[in-house]
Amino acid sequence: MSDKQWKRTGHMESYFFSFSHSNQHRAKRKWIVHHIPKTCAQHKQLLYTSIITIIFFITFKNHILNFKVSKPDGS
Repeated sequence: MSDKQWKRTGHMESYFFSFSHSNQHRAKRKWIVHHIPKTCAQHKQLLYTSIITIIFFITFKNHILNFKVSKPDGS
């Protein structure tokens, strides 16, 4: 490995490390500040949307299956 190459990779590694490290701290602080108060509401919303999606998917799937079954053969 040449000296130039080593310098470049070393610089990139240190840059990425400092970047990810500071970002982790900032993200963690942001997450704690913003998510803790409305976690309950968000979870409820997520739960409702997932339930609605599942119900809709099941009914929609049944409609498609019924349509395919009730369609007369040879048409």
